[in-house]
Parts: sequence; C-alpha cells; structure tokens
Amino acid sequence: MRSIKIIALFVLSISMFSCKTNKSIPTEVRELPEINIHPSNDVYRASVTKLHDLIHTQLDIRFDWTKRYLFGKSVITLKAHALPQNTVWLNARDAN
Repeated sequence: MRSIKIIALFVLSISMFSCKTNKSIPTEVRELPEINIHPSNDVYRASVTKLHDLIHTQLDIRFDWTKRYLFGKSVITLKAHALPQNTVWLNARDAN
C-alpha cells in the first residue's frame, strides 16, 4: 500500500512539473482608431417573444407520390420558457 502511494506521488509530481513553461508570451499594445456606428434606420425590429421551449417533435407521416401529398400528424412536446402558459400559438407559415 505504501509503494502505491509513493508511485502516485511520484507520477503526480512529474506531471505537475513537466507542464510548466518557461516561455513568456510577448504582448503588444496598439492604439486603434475610433469607430462611429450609426443605425441605418430608426425602426426597431424586436424578435418574437419566446414563451415556450420545444423539447421534442415526433412525426408520423406517409406520402402519396402520385398526387404529391404528405399526410401525417405531429406530436410536439413543449415546456413554458419562463412563466406558466395556458395557450400555444403554432405558426404554420407557408404551409399550403
């Protein structure tokens, strides 16, 4: 048992001292020109408020290749992002 402790101490001390570097990293300080950023227009476009987090989506689909149709159902698992919610708004944009 004592020899295992001595070997472990030896390996630990070698690993600690072998990772040490003696090189110093050169640093350089530069003066950068001032940059003025102006918005292109005064319209503020906020993002959509996040009410829910999407946890999982399960799809059960089948295809009708001759008519170019897709039939199916989707099971969506959500959780409230911050506050408890009693409604969910699903946006099927551009779904013809």
